[in-house]
Amino acid sequence: KKNCCGCTACESICAHKAITMQPDVLGFLYPLVDTTKCVECGLCEKRCHVLNRPLHKMDNQKVYAVINHQDREVSSSGGAFSMFARYVLAEGGVVFGASYDPFPVLRHISITKIEDLTRLQGSKYFQSDTGETYKEAKQYLIAGRKVLYTGTPCQVAGLYSLLGNKTYDSLLITLDLACHGVPSQRAFTTY
Repeated sequence: KKNCCGCTACESICAHKAITMQPDVLGFLYPLVDTTKCVECGLCEKRCHVLNRPLHKMDNQKVYAVINHQDREVSSSGGAFSMFARYVLAEGGVVFGASYDPFPVLRHISITKIEDLTRLQGSKYFQSDTGETYKEAKQYLIAGRKVLYTGTPCQVAGLYSLLGNKTYDSLLITLDLACHGVPSQRAFTTY
């Protein structure tokens, strides 16, 4: 628990569904292992980006500063996310991000239509539940569809951990943000 960031990669990689993410007393999501289902294969620990260095190569990372005047009024941080999302959706791709589902519950979801973009726009400053989105993103990538996945740095690292050594260079775009830590769902709901 001391080092876990709650990215959910361990839950997503477990084929035996032995790991579920449960909120602690402060409302942060942490893995809980059902020892009756666990076969001790160790895959959850092998794919943990906190316990291991990331499996993907970071050679071609780029950093940009962007102001998207078209979406600046409804987006945060210059509206860069909306610009990337519009591009991926126009290419027939899938966009993943945090959405109130329903308010005030924050979960990662996927969208495939530009009309749904407003569900993902705007900053949400607390821990979202990525649910099944890592597995869903992987299935789209295997099928050859472009994917944009956005979230906190640990959530993006969790996706890369699930993907293992496969980078899907021409299909996968990830966006993360400068993160100083996030409050929990419980803290936001209480507020």
